[in-house]
Amino acid sequence: MQLIPVDTGTVIADRWEVIRKIGEGACGVVWEVLDRKNPSFHAALKIEARKEDLEMLKMEALVMRRLRKSGHFAKLYDTGTMPKFNYVVMKLLGPSISHLRKRCPQLKFTLSTSVRLTIQMINALKDLHDSGFVHRDVKPGNFVLGGSVSNRNTLFVLDFGLARIVKIKNDTGILVLRAPRNYVRFRGTIRFCSVAVHRNEEPGFSDDMWSVFYTFVEMMTGDLPWRGMDRSQVEECKSSTGRDVMIGCPKDTVIIYKHLRN
Repeated sequence: MQLIPVDTGTVIADRWEVIRKIGEGACGVVWEVLDRKNPSFHAALKIEARKEDLEMLKMEALVMRRLRKSGHFAKLYDTGTMPKFNYVVMKLLGPSISHLRKRCPQLKFTLSTSVRLTIQMINALKDLHDSGFVHRDVKPGNFVLGGSVSNRNTLFVLDFGLARIVKIKNDTGILVLRAPRNYVRFRGTIRFCSVAVHRNEEPGFSDDMWSVFYTFVEMMTGDLPWRGMDRSQVEECKSSTGRDVMIGCPKDTVIIYKHLRN
């Protein structure tokens, strides 16, 4: 990752003062910041180096603007460009599903927790899909709980830098699916992507749902069979494992599996 001149104490756009580093993701580095106009107000700052070929935060900001009325998307406070980097400032949220699962006994959630989280994932992605986007990097680390008392049980979906617009308006103003490309360079996370994505096919709504399915299995069982394998091995394992991946899941999980297969 290209070095970006930001550290604790840096002030962005004469307003956002960097407090601490929260983490790094597909879209760059994430910091906690305070608003110098209102020092008690804290937010999350995402920054990425400016590059002509790939600037993911532009898509990030577009998605958050389009989905501002959805209860599963973080509020966007500010966005802009500096000489060496782009930035967005958004609502500061809580821990990810990935982080919370790793703190659980046996590294897995209860059935009740897994189902409730999965329902919220599906609802969040329905809003995204209805707006014409495919996420393309659905995984536990990109779902977080709210950071306040009022929304601590609400799941938010993050990281839209790899998202793609798959619905566009036709001549009559109706949203229609874009024609699929013949070959698509791999995007996403090997562990959670669909077999179709492994095969460089055009990602669609169902590919996001395959990633939800694998996330549910991991929440229920604490692991996935292909952990530690390389990309080609993971593709082969996903293609050949079939229903065995659901060992340890409720028997009705097979209904979801069959639906996705069809």
